[in-house]
Amino acid sequence: MKNINKKLQILVLLPLIAMQFNCGSSTNTLQNTGKVSSWITTTDETSKLKKQPELVFTSETNSNQTIEVNPSEKFQTIEGFGFSLTGGSAQAIKKLDKSKREALLQELFSRKEDAIGLSYLRISIGASDLNEKVFSYDDMPEGQTDLKLEHFNLG
Repeated sequence: MKNINKKLQILVLLPLIAMQFNCGSSTNTLQNTGKVSSWITTTDETSKLKKQPELVFTSETNSNQTIEVNPSEKFQTIEGFGFSLTGGSAQAIKKLDKSKREALLQELFSRKEDAIGLSYLRISIGASDLNEKVFSYDDMPEGQTDLKLEHFNLG
């Protein structure tokens, strides 16, 4: 389990590092100081979006793996981060007390220092794996099909 936690921490850390490197801003932390800010969230929730000591990039060699970054070479920019919101997750969020739901949404989408600051959501069209019931926007009686989607309806 420790190995999985380390991998998850690294997976969380790498996109944040990538965001710092590729955001294209003139105030880019790495370009100005050689330091990168990072936050860790562990699967056991002992650490939830906890800011870590700044990573300092130098030209010195060490026994650890080295990530070489050329701040003048950019391959892509990052517009934001997000996640998939399943119908089942939306239903679970809706069932929370109003104050807990508000706190969760603030933690996910706020731009405040202690929040994640997500900017994108991907949602499924029709039922996902965790919905209460299976549905589509073109449900037909058993044995019938609608290959031309003539009965497709978002309502």
